[in-house]
Amino acid sequence: MRIKPGKLVLLLLGAAAIAVVTVAGVLYYLNAQTPPIPAADLAAMEPRVQQQIVRYTSAVRSRPGDADAWGTLAQAYHAHDLFSQAIAAYGQAMERTPQDARWPYLAALAQAKSDAQAAVPLFRQAVELQPANAAVYINFGDLLMRLGEADSAREMYREALRIDADSSHARYGLAQAALAAGETEEAIELLQQAVALAPQHGELHSLLAQAYQRAGNEEEARRESMLARAWPASTRAPDPVVQAMESLAIDSQSIARRGVRMAERGEYREAEAAFRQVLEIRPGNARDYANLGGALAGQGQSTEALAAYRQGLEIDPMDLDNLNNMGFTLLQMQRYDEAEMAFRQALAIDPVFAPALGNLGLLAQQRNQPEQALAYLKQALDSDPGLRFAREALANLLVAVGNSEAAAVHWRQLLEIDPGDLAALYNLATIQAALGGHAEAIQLLRRGLEIAPNSSRLVAALAWELATAPEEALRDGAEALALAQRLTAAYPDNPRVLDVMAASLAETGEFENAVVVMEEAIALAGADSQPLEQRLSTYRLSRPWRQPVVNPVTAPEAAQNP
Repeated sequence: MRIKPGKLVLLLLGAAAIAVVTVAGVLYYLNAQTPPIPAADLAAMEPRVQQQIVRYTSAVRSRPGDADAWGTLAQAYHAHDLFSQAIAAYGQAMERTPQDARWPYLAALAQAKSDAQAAVPLFRQAVELQPANAAVYINFGDLLMRLGEADSAREMYREALRIDADSSHARYGLAQAALAAGETEEAIELLQQAVALAPQHGELHSLLAQAYQRAGNEEEARRESMLARAWPASTRAPDPVVQAMESLAIDSQSIARRGVRMAERGEYREAEAAFRQVLEIRPGNARDYANLGGALAGQGQSTEALAAYRQGLEIDPMDLDNLNNMGFTLLQMQRYDEAEMAFRQALAIDPVFAPALGNLGLLAQQRNQPEQALAYLKQALDSDPGLRFAREALANLLVAVGNSEAAAVHWRQLLEIDPGDLAALYNLATIQAALGGHAEAIQLLRRGLEIAPNSSRLVAALAWELATAPEEALRDGAEALALAQRLTAAYPDNPRVLDVMAASLAETGEFENAVVVMEEAIALAGADSQPLEQRLSTYRLSRPWRQPVVNPVTAPEAAQNP
């Protein structure tokens, strides 16, 4: 049959009409099935955050049955502190994947910001799914502690320890519960275990100070209070779920926080990029310029750092960190008068601002004014006992003015703050050896080498002690020689290294080789060869070198360490 053109057109139009009706029907069906998408006031957001929220909202519209689309939108809201919108979107993700513990857990964290009690069923829903994430149980325990349910909180902390036996945060939670129940000794034991695992977890020291105070141990309470001030930043249990959520935060405040963490890790170039990005978003914040200046100074770009500090001070002339950081950069540039002016400006605002007092102490040292330096450093530590750079500077200065015993007290305190402080380990070992405490010196040096096995100065100091300590029980010629051989392989022309090698050879009875090595050391040492010549004469007599036995009352103020 021949179809007329007109009929064909009508048939095609009819097909198109059917197609349009079908698409409209699908759209109507989707709109009817898609729940309302939580919205926020985009006008109040930074443009980059607006774009992110619009993008994730569009993904939900196009895939309303996709739990991950809802979860991503929820996390974006959560990361930017839009908690009510986040909770609603998490709810949709939970409906679509009820076996995924992430969504009730994150919803519980968001809900806890405004209504702790309402967060409990969400946490229970999360833990019933038995996630292999100790932080879920720790955070639920913390919430239960806030609500006064210490026994239930203990169950959560114990479950966290089952997952992560080395969790300092779970032990901290258990210690809080123990203190709430009046079980002070148990709390102290838990906190001591936690500190051994995480000595830089500041809250541990703060709570341990309270526990010692309650137990009547004032000295330990004082010590822990000092450590709490040395590590003031709050810490969190490792939590990959929360970290993934927070990685979606792209607002200026979140970028600034990431930049600070990078700078703390020594990643100054990356931190600089982050702070410059922040300043593009919000150019009028003085603290951002202080952060940028610190990142630039960390890369040795002192002139650029000063420019950043000055821009910050134009915005806020009272910013203590900007003033102090600018002063320290000027101090490093040996522009002492300008540095002092900056520190004194900071102290005019806050007379007990410890970093500026400590830096005035460093400045006085550079000007060869030891008495003033001591006074400033002590003032700084009176204001903030946990100020590490001031305590280290004071310890070094006390050695320089001939008071090694007082310096040792400060090196010990630095090791209390950070047991892995290699400078403190080495310097305390050196002082103890000079005061006759060779056994402790060896112990300290071994601790240091566990942390830094390739530290040449630790290797040299330990070899020297093992070869020359006065007490026979402390000496080990074979080990000393093995250590000395490591050193000479790396530094064959260093007279101090050769001195250690000669002492080690002599301790093992190889006196002829000791003489040869020491003669080479003397040739390299030049004008500084007198102590080496004394030892050479001993080796020529086929006798090993021994450090003198020290009377603690008349102990020398400089170690015999080469």
